Amino acid sequence: MSIPDSLRDPALEPLWRSCRQRLDRYGPHYRGSMRLPDLSDRARLTLDSLLDKPCTSRVDLAALEDALISVGAASNLSQALTRLGAAENTVLAAKRAAAEQRKNARAAIDAEIADWPEVWPQEWVSWLFRSGSMTGTSVKDAVARVRQVRELIDHIQTVDDCLSRNDLAATLFGSAHALDDGCVLERCARRALWHRLDQSLDYSQGRLIWNAAGIMTDRVSVPVLTWRLKLLSKTPLGKLCDAANAARIPLHLSLAALT
Repeated sequence: MSIPDSLRDPALEPLWRSCRQRLDRYGPHYRGSMRLPDLSDRARLTLDSLLDKPCTSRVDLAALEDALISVGAASNLSQALTRLGAAENTVLAAKRAAAEQRKNARAAIDAEIADWPEVWPQEWVSWLFRSGSMTGTSVKDAVARVRQVRELIDHIQTVDDCLSRNDLAATLFGSAHALDDGCVLERCARRALWHRLDQSLDYSQGRLIWNAAGIMTDRVSVPVLTWRLKLLSKTPLGKLCDAANAARIPLHLSLAALT
């Protein structure tokens, strides 16, 4: 498609720039009307010819788009403006796309939690977006993350014994590190647990929240002090305890070693 030379007249540049600013602000699919910028008489005559009617103080963007398409300038208004030298502002476009993605993700999550029995899900979801936990997350991934938290909560409610966070992560999400400190899923799940605990603890104390919910966060590096612990002497751990008992010294063992 070739653009008529008359439309490349520098006198029309204020019009193309104004149109682009309107699309940058409201999105490439926005039409409506806008006030005409100051144009020379020659530019107004060209615009009258393009629209096939006398131009007023405003221009209808849908009519302008139809006219530009009819003369072969492009297949839509945004594309035509780019070809006429008024390219899209990529920074604003990225911000607009991010805002749209955020809006769609929030709507999908609101629908997902609609049937949750608790009273706090809406407050929790608002925090997810305020905290940046959903930044750059697609609708599909956002819903999946919320479902993972629901699955975790439901699982915890069915188990009476104390759980290991690593074992819980491996069982539910296929990776022992899925709920490690610093992971987005960990933050989302911890916030939900914080709500379930009536917000009585400091959310920033991550492991305290998990432990209060009945989930051990570390079964390996956290030691348990033992004294004169008697185990089967034939086992490796039993031999270690026998040696400590014979020497009359306390022994630090990990929770993993004791379970």
